[in-house]
Amino acid sequence: MVANLQKYVSKIDELERLKLYLKNIQAIEIINQELDDSLNEEDDDQALLEFVRLCKLCSRLHKSKCTHLVSFIRETVHYWHNRLKDKYSKQFEEVLKSISWPMVGSNILAPVINSADKLQPIAKYLLKIELPDELQQKPVVRSSVLVTCGVPLPLPITLLVRPLRKRFVYHFCGSKQTNRLDKPEWFFTQVLTWIRDHEQFVSQWIQPVFNELGMTVDARVEFIRGLVQLTLEKLDSDLPSLQYDDALFSHAVDETLGLTKSSRSRSVIPRVCFCRHHSHTAQISYVGRISRKSLPREMDAMLNSETAWQPFSGTEEDLLKVTEIGEAFLTLLSTVTDRYQNLPQPGHRLQFLDLQLELIDDLRVRLIQLLHSERSNPFDSNLTAILNTAFYIMTALEEWGTTPHFLMLQHYKCQLETVGKTDLTKVQIAAMQHGSVFEGSIQLLNRIVDDLLDTVCEAVMLETKARSRGYRRDRYP
Repeated sequence: MVANLQKYVSKIDELERLKLYLKNIQAIEIINQELDDSLNEEDDDQALLEFVRLCKLCSRLHKSKCTHLVSFIRETVHYWHNRLKDKYSKQFEEVLKSISWPMVGSNILAPVINSADKLQPIAKYLLKIELPDELQQKPVVRSSVLVTCGVPLPLPITLLVRPLRKRFVYHFCGSKQTNRLDKPEWFFTQVLTWIRDHEQFVSQWIQPVFNELGMTVDARVEFIRGLVQLTLEKLDSDLPSLQYDDALFSHAVDETLGLTKSSRSRSVIPRVCFCRHHSHTAQISYVGRISRKSLPREMDAMLNSETAWQPFSGTEEDLLKVTEIGEAFLTLLSTVTDRYQNLPQPGHRLQFLDLQLELIDDLRVRLIQLLHSERSNPFDSNLTAILNTAFYIMTALEEWGTTPHFLMLQHYKCQLETVGKTDLTKVQIAAMQHGSVFEGSIQLLNRIVDDLLDTVCEAVMLETKARSRGYRRDRYP
C-alpha cells in the first residue's frame, strides 16, 4: 500500500514538472511570436519589451535542472539578440556615416548636429538589448595575454570604436610602413589623438543615454577603454619579437608607461601589462637582461660625467647642495619604480625592488671606492660633494619608504620572510612590518654620512689649529 502511494506521489510530481515545462515552452513561443510581429510592424518599443521579458524568463530558468529547456531558451535569446543587434547596429552605423564619423582629417561634426540626434534613440535600443550576465561571453584568454579587459564594451561604444579599429589595423597591423617595432609611439600617439578628438562628442551625445536608463557607466571612459584595447592587442602581437631585443623591449615599456600616464589623466587606467602566460618570462627577462645590464652602464655614465659633483640647481640657496649625480640617481630609481608599480603580482614588484636595492648598494660601494682618493685633502676634493650626495639620497629614501607603494611592498616582503618561521613572536613580526624596505640601505648610507662628517670635522679642526699657530706669538697690549 505504501509503495503504491509513493509511486502515485512520484507520478504526480512528474506530471507537475511536465506541466511547468510545457508552460515555459508555451511562454517562450508566445514571446517569439510577439517579437516576430513587432519587428514586422516596425514596432521597436514593443519588440524591446518582449525581448526584456524573454531575458527575464531566461534568468529565472538558467539554474533549472532541465538542461534541454535551459539550452532552448538560451539559444532563443541569442537568436533574437542577434536579430535586434544587427538591425539597430546597421541603423547606428548609417547615422555615424551621415555625420562623417570618425572625426579624422577634415571631418567636422558641427554642421550635422540634427543627424547626431538620431544616435540617441538607437543607442538606447542597443543598450536595452544587452544580454544578462549569465549569457555574456567570457573573456577570451590567449596563451600569451588576456587580450580583453574583462567586461565587454557596451554595444554603442563598440560601434563607435569599430571604424577606428579598422583604421588602426590598416596602419599598424599590416605591411604599411607605419607598422614598425621600433616605433610603438606612433600607434600610442594615434590612439591618444583619437581619444582627444572624440571624447567630447561621446560625453555630449552618448552619456545622456546611459544616464536616462539609470546606468552608472561613464561612456567616455568606456570609449577610451575600447581604444586602449587596440594597443593591448598590438603589444600582444608584437611581444614575441620584442622580448628578445633589449632596446626594442625597453623602448616599448617606456612608451607604454607614457600611455598609462596619459590615460590616467583622463580618469581611466588601462591594464597595459605585457603578459599573463609570458609575464614571468618577459618581465623577469627585462629585469635580468635589460635592467641589470643597462642601468649599471647608466650609473657609469653618471659617475664619469665631468659635472657629476657639481651642484644640480646651480644656485647658492640650495641648502642640501644637491649634486647632479645625486639627482640623476634618484631619477633613475624613480624610472624603475614607474616601470613596475602597476604590475599586478606582488612577487614581480618585489623583484624590481630588489633591483633598486642592488643599485643603491652599488652606488654606495662606488662612493666608498672614490673616497679612498678624496680623504687626503677634504677641502680641495669631491669629499663634501660625496657627503651631500649620500645624505640627499638617504633623506629621499626615508621619505619614499613612507609612501603607500613602498609600505605595501614592505608588507609583502615581511609576509614572504615569515613564511615557515613559526618561532617568530608577534612582536618580532610587528617590528619587521614597522620598518622600511630601504631600512638596510639607509643604515649603510648613514654610516658613510657619519664617517664623512667626522672626517670633515677633524679636517676643520686641523685647519683651524694650523692657521691659528701664527697667532700664538702675538702679544697684545
